[in-house]
Amino acid sequence: MKPIRLLLILVVMLLRPVEPSCAQEGQGAMTIYDQIKNVELDENKTAEVESLVLIRDAATFRLNKGKICLFQPVEGQVTGAVFVGEGLFEFSPPTEIEKYQLKKFTGKESLNEEYETLFLLFSDTTAAELEQKLSFSAGEVPTRLASVKSDCQKRVSEDKSGNLCCRVLEQFLADSSQIIFPSQGGEGLFYADVNTLQLERLLFTFDPAKEEEVTLQRPAPTYFSVHARDLICSFHRAEDYAKSSVVKDTPIPDERTDAIKIKHYRMEVEISGTRKLSAEVELGFEGLTDGTSLIGFDLHPDLEIERITNEQGDSLPFIREKERYSTSVLLARPIDSGDERTLTFKYSGNVIDQNWYGDFYVRSGSFWYPRYGYLPRATYDLTFKSPKAYEFVSIGKKTKEWIEGDHRCTQWVEDFPSSQASFNYGRFKIYGLEHEGIPPVSVYYLEESDKKFTADFNRFLGQYGDVQIMLLDSKSKENIGADLVNSLNFFQTVYGECPFAKLAATEIPASYGVGYPGLVHLSWGTFMGEGELPETKFKHVSFRAHEVAHQWWGHTVREKTYHDRWLTEGFAEYSGAWFAQMSMQDNQAFFDELEEWRKDIMGKGHKKSVGSEAGPLWLGYRLDSSESSDYMALVYEKGAYVLHMLRNMMMDYNARSDSSFIAMM
Repeated sequence: MKPIRLLLILVVMLLRPVEPSCAQEGQGAMTIYDQIKNVELDENKTAEVESLVLIRDAATFRLNKGKICLFQPVEGQVTGAVFVGEGLFEFSPPTEIEKYQLKKFTGKESLNEEYETLFLLFSDTTAAELEQKLSFSAGEVPTRLASVKSDCQKRVSEDKSGNLCCRVLEQFLADSSQIIFPSQGGEGLFYADVNTLQLERLLFTFDPAKEEEVTLQRPAPTYFSVHARDLICSFHRAEDYAKSSVVKDTPIPDERTDAIKIKHYRMEVEISGTRKLSAEVELGFEGLTDGTSLIGFDLHPDLEIERITNEQGDSLPFIREKERYSTSVLLARPIDSGDERTLTFKYSGNVIDQNWYGDFYVRSGSFWYPRYGYLPRATYDLTFKSPKAYEFVSIGKKTKEWIEGDHRCTQWVEDFPSSQASFNYGRFKIYGLEHEGIPPVSVYYLEESDKKFTADFNRFLGQYGDVQIMLLDSKSKENIGADLVNSLNFFQTVYGECPFAKLAATEIPASYGVGYPGLVHLSWGTFMGEGELPETKFKHVSFRAHEVAHQWWGHTVREKTYHDRWLTEGFAEYSGAWFAQMSMQDNQAFFDELEEWRKDIMGKGHKKSVGSEAGPLWLGYRLDSSESSDYMALVYEKGAYVLHMLRNMMMDYNARSDSSFIAMM
């Protein structure tokens, strides 16, 4: 009996299908992606169209008369079509804000636009609808159809805001055992490139994987930014608004669209040749949904990825188009909700800039390491190898420092879950301050570079005769240190304890500032002296305190979506001015600042601004477009004015007290 049993076992093993390896599965997915990206029109699927209607949420596409051709199938599934003829595009936003936005860009609150060409890319029921309603036959693909397809597909490839072909691929990977697109009532991506007769090109997308599923865009005029797009409208699907209106004033339901949550970063970063960054970044994450196979990250396009590996050390295939931030990683096996995994990215490139005097700053403050989702919180363990001639500082607490050859090695740990990380290095001198009850403060300043710049600039001014000479303030480090210490103390009084173990401020050769957890980058200009005029000093003090305020507004309290950006930038802007008012005891300079904000909000600040006519501050980054540049005026300054309004409404004028406002904050 034993020999017979052994023979049966061998037969069963031979008959059992062989499980594909990770490499095989990855190669198969990459092949599908290439087919989606490069698919041609199907000469066996052309049809005459008359009175065909496609409805996708707020958009209706009427194909009144013309010719349509489907894409060749990819793994048996049709992913797109092209129509040429007479059509009508109808679009009606569901909210007053989005109607206002549509009118700002098109002059109309709803659209009823004739068009002559329509390009579709989809992973929903569109193919089934077209097959059901039309009679397709074989025939030569008209040249016009092929030309429209080529032009529109190029536009898809050049879109740097995302990768639509990857979104279509996700549908193939949703169930690897049975590649079937939705048939009846199923959902998927629907993208339409509509060439209208009056408004030119409009780009409509319905994507159920997005929190705001419906968007309408247009290519921005080339003078604004090559390849850029104006986001005209962005809103939730119709059924979300229907649910919220059943009970009056019920908000749109919270829609978590992230597939994973990054919990921890462990990085080993080396800076060589003073500017080249090489990194190995391990990120630990948890699944939030079931069956996710493809995960999209963002990384600066100047950083070249060498490989991405999983916790077993297996190299994973990834999709990354040229000059794109987005990088889609194909997992060896799908991740389910609650599963914990790691990925390790190894990459290198130049994302560090250097000025004439040899000073550095990170050009890509947010994307020098892989990011997922919208400002996710994570803890950090960072090890840097930098040229030993330079001082180095990062977020977190420095736990270790040593020298290896020509490198200074430092380890930094941040246990408070934070949404951003950064660093800086250079020929810094360090001015430290310690005061009981607040984190220790360090000012990293570029004394030699500031002296050289001052001398060079004065030589330049000297060519024009009697011109006021710029003087470097020898006490700038003390003034900046005092502002950092005092603003920390003030904000702890009015907002609560600072959660970070230290605060370091570094001078950067740029005209802006950035507040990271426990680390702020301050413009070189604020180190050059405050001048004698009170309003000049007020702006410097307010600017420094603004970046300190981000320790609360941005890192302790984080914005949930782009709509909430004013809660970080507006609150930080007002916090800076409030601190300057209190520390300088200068109400007039404070009121002058308010008046400048008011002019900007009313659209009288600069010629590219229309002020509040651009829309509500709730629109966030959408307030900057080819129509106007009002992000700063509204998100920063109008956001600050909202707090000023509340402060005035809550003030006890008899006692001249802000106690109620402070208690609320």
